[in-house]
Amino acid sequence: MIKKLVLNNLFFVALLFLIGFLLFYKLGDTYLTNWDEAWYADISRTMAKTGNFLTPFWNKEPFFEKPPLYFWSSSLLFKLFSVSEFSVRLTSVIAAFGIAFVVYLLASQFLTRKTGLISLVILFSSIEFLYRSRTGNLDTLLTLFMTGSIFFFFKAINTNKRWFGALGISLGLGFLSKGFIAFYPLVIILLFLALNKKFDIFKDKWFLLGILIAFGISGGWFLLYFLANGKPFVDQFLPANTEKFGFNPNLLNNFSIDYLGYLKSGLKIWFLFAIFSFVYLFIKIRNQVIFFLFLYLAVFLLVISFSHEKSNWFILPLYPIFSLITAYGILSFVELKVKKFEVLLFVFLSIIALFQLFAYRKSYIVPNISADEAKSALEASKLTKENQPIYLTNYYYPTTIYYSQRKVYALYSDYQNNASWWIKSKSYWPYVFRNKNIIIITTTRELEELRERFPGYKIDILFVSGDKVVAKKV
Repeated sequence: MIKKLVLNNLFFVALLFLIGFLLFYKLGDTYLTNWDEAWYADISRTMAKTGNFLTPFWNKEPFFEKPPLYFWSSSLLFKLFSVSEFSVRLTSVIAAFGIAFVVYLLASQFLTRKTGLISLVILFSSIEFLYRSRTGNLDTLLTLFMTGSIFFFFKAINTNKRWFGALGISLGLGFLSKGFIAFYPLVIILLFLALNKKFDIFKDKWFLLGILIAFGISGGWFLLYFLANGKPFVDQFLPANTEKFGFNPNLLNNFSIDYLGYLKSGLKIWFLFAIFSFVYLFIKIRNQVIFFLFLYLAVFLLVISFSHEKSNWFILPLYPIFSLITAYGILSFVELKVKKFEVLLFVFLSIIALFQLFAYRKSYIVPNISADEAKSALEASKLTKENQPIYLTNYYYPTTIYYSQRKVYALYSDYQNNASWWIKSKSYWPYVFRNKNIIIITTTRELEELRERFPGYKIDILFVSGDKVVAKKV
């Protein structure tokens, strides 16, 4: 028994080393991309520079659309390791390691240890999950706390109800990662308890304490930011964090299952295994943890089917759930009795994972698609003073803002009134050209269009990188 336990833990440690290699390989070798990476990195760098953790700034203006945990974490990492692309992505990598531990513990304690090992093989060879774990974003951190909430719930109801306190902390930190979506596990927990007629837990002091902790963390932060920033904080935060849950009065107008395409693309080969496992377990289901995970998936996918927002990163928190169900389904179907066949199964699934990682190796390394924007922004920074804005003719502003460290206006819209202050109508150009020594980042084609529209102005090319041009209106 002890020998078997040590062997399984050795497999787990070996998997962690492989996961570490996948996460850290060429992590900081490429420029930050549009949109979220460069967007959030600018906020974190400014926070680290100013030491102001209560008022985030982006593009030189207060930014309250997102909760601050990622920014707090990244700004701390900037202070520890300096400002770099590596540091920007490190929070997501650390969160991914946390997810690995949570998934393994959840499976090994409440399903089987073999399920935990195979779940990690599936999860970290799922291309979309691996890619998002290597980029600077809020979703990996959110996924850690949402998955952690499930683990702490089962710890509480199966071992010691004091774990409800950890559940509350996980829910609260999840809210500080990306807002209201972090309370989704609580909704499923309440539904699961109701379906199993475990109403006595609703009166348990530890359960109530956990709920109090969750709302205490989220509400305490909200109050703190409101006291520090007032109405502008509320006016930005609440609409930005509720509009994604919006539904059209006619729900059928929003209905689609496009997310299945995202899942197929993100899971690759594992998508077929997942379908098989779902069907098999749905027929044979006897395990309460699997029932909970099914419920978790079903309600999430039902809601997103009718939501008007269906971006692929919205479903990132589902990847650990898919990996657990798929692994458990495979093992339940095979029902191995002989140890050597267990090893063969693990080897077989590992070969599939390695094949997938090799075949799609370019898909989870962050591409250097923003190199020209970054180089142009760095050049524009040298040509401008700190209080001098830069103007764009397109919408690639997050990378430009991050690398230039200047206030940036994007003058590309056809609308006179835009919701975002940094986006201006193209009709705003005559007002810009009234000033001297204007620095513009554009493209060759867009520069020619500007020259044709304003033939009375001289616009010189100062720097070129790929199709990007840094120009100066004299």
